[in-house]
Amino acid sequence: MKNCVIYLRVSREKDGEKELSIESQLDQCKKKAASVDAEVLRVFDDRDKTGRNDRRRGFQDALTFCECHQVDYFVVWSTSRFARNMMEAKNNKHRLNKVGTKVIYVTTTIADNEDGFLQESIHELFDDYYSLQISRDTKRSMSQNAKDGYYNGGRTPFGYVVTEHPLNPQRKTLAINNDEAIIVKDIFEKRRSGIGAKSIAVFLNEKNILIRGKKWSANRVFALLRNNKVIGQTIFGKKDANGVHQPKESWIITDSHEPIISIELWNEVQAMMDLYHKPGASGSPHSTWLFTGILRCGACGSNMRIRSGKGRSQRYYYYDCVNHQQGVGCKKNTVRADLLDQWMIDQIARLIMTPENLKNIADEVNTSAEHWAKEKKSTKSSMLKEKLSLEQNNKRLYGMLEDPSGPLSIAELAPRLKENTARINELKKEIDKIDYFPLPDYPKIKPEELASIMIGHITDLSETPQDRRKLISTFIYDATFNEGNVHIEYIPEQLLNPMDIRFPVTNRWRPEEDSNL
Repeated sequence: MKNCVIYLRVSREKDGEKELSIESQLDQCKKKAASVDAEVLRVFDDRDKTGRNDRRRGFQDALTFCECHQVDYFVVWSTSRFARNMMEAKNNKHRLNKVGTKVIYVTTTIADNEDGFLQESIHELFDDYYSLQISRDTKRSMSQNAKDGYYNGGRTPFGYVVTEHPLNPQRKTLAINNDEAIIVKDIFEKRRSGIGAKSIAVFLNEKNILIRGKKWSANRVFALLRNNKVIGQTIFGKKDANGVHQPKESWIITDSHEPIISIELWNEVQAMMDLYHKPGASGSPHSTWLFTGILRCGACGSNMRIRSGKGRSQRYYYYDCVNHQQGVGCKKNTVRADLLDQWMIDQIARLIMTPENLKNIADEVNTSAEHWAKEKKSTKSSMLKEKLSLEQNNKRLYGMLEDPSGPLSIAELAPRLKENTARINELKKEIDKIDYFPLPDYPKIKPEELASIMIGHITDLSETPQDRRKLISTFIYDATFNEGNVHIEYIPEQLLNPMDIRFPVTNRWRPEEDSNL
């Protein structure tokens, strides 16, 4: 007998009203499985997930299940439920084909030949086009709503409150929150006077002026200073349907509500910030240096970007202040990239990745693992007890059937046997699900072991620089270099205290374009 998995998806729960609900898809998919004489092994679903990309938990679990088990069919309602991106649809079907799993649809039958390939490709092309058309129409509709003064939803920007639209009480609009607006204006005035985002955050926190109950950070101040909502604008199209950032000239900018900040103050502050945070200054994502986009100039606050220089026998690479490179006023502040990377990694391993700093994380990992193991064990134990009890009941019922002089007839006993058996089968499936990802029996992880693991990741040369840089940036909040001094701050929730460490600059090493050790 063949087997299969079933995959179900709706973009939004309300799509079930105009398309086909998860429950209805499941019923039809089961019928499709029966028509090809296939046993359903697992059912996977994604609710409120777009088909424009394959970053869907249920979908990825279904693909992985097929790769780990010998699955004959991947049953799905239609080509559009599988994907609305033609390229990703082809890639994921190729992934299934490699393990011998065939995708079959409820709504259409695809022939297993060249004509079938063409038919399926046409379906995928129309699914892709339809999705792009919906995205365009939705963007146009939301833009018109914003122009009419209606609020399209999302997180309420600081400085505003969502209220009824004065001309249409059934719709919402953004109105100025006077208490918060005073803080917004003060932040912009401080930034115009030359005070940086970090200093503004420190000032507000010291005065116990919070952002809706939370402390300010440099990132929160920076985000507010860059938020067009404060000048009454709503922007659409910053990202495409696949989540890829789009160039600014393609954005749709709409005047949608009352501004808090004047356009003159906004432009002045943006020009100042652009001077210190130039586009692209955060470094290329393909950079092979570990602190690209992380390290900043301690003198002016701008990013330090990689530049190269030719020595006597080879080419050298340096972190250099962007403003100094572009001749806009900052002093020379350069350091050899290879030396700084290695030294910084050594310092992070020695001073940050310590058992003391990682103790809380190790405790949290151990507690979570213990809780999951206990919950899993308890659930499985109760299911096994229920299953055993039902099996014993069935045994007694079968005994009564074999006794012709018994008090109950087969007509009375059969429904109870059927009900018990159905429940036993359900329990077996639930127990199989629990056992699908077995929890290994391992001792508690020690802070020393966790420190060793973390150090291994950031020092492992087999890892790509991009992956190592991504790991480093998860816990380093700020890193500045100035005249041989490096100042590092960590994320407070994960590590302990800010720390100053000194880079070993000597008169035998000069960070010049034509120098070497």
